[in-house]
Amino acid sequence: MSGQSRLKLGDKSPDVVSLRQRLIVTGDLAPSLAGSPVFDSYVEGAVRRFQMRHGILNTGVVGETTRAAMAIPVDIRQHQLELNLVRIKAMGGNLGARYIMMNIPATEVEAVNNGVVDERHMTVIGK
Repeated sequence: MSGQSRLKLGDKSPDVVSLRQRLIVTGDLAPSLAGSPVFDSYVEGAVRRFQMRHGILNTGVVGETTRAAMAIPVDIRQHQLELNLVRIKAMGGNLGARYIMMNIPATEVEAVNNGVVDERHMTVIGK
């Protein structure tokens, strides 16, 4: 995806062809749906799945945050997952009954009590 503009339902662009290919590689879009330059409902659904898996607000629109997540190379993403697995194992996988969970890419914070989200708030990330 070469452009920096947002891609959304109904758009027609050569960037959508690249987007489709990226979504096929990540398993979010069926391979039979490759090739079309139209951002249709299949692409929107695939973008939403990608966004949900990466902790991004799932709008179905490809903006700056989604482009950045898609641009992370596989080896870097794998290293991130390996580091997080070590962290989780070090904690014994138990966060306790009450904890706060920050999802930085989605700019959300959740207060969890006994496995249930009591509160969820949007946050501001930056300097």
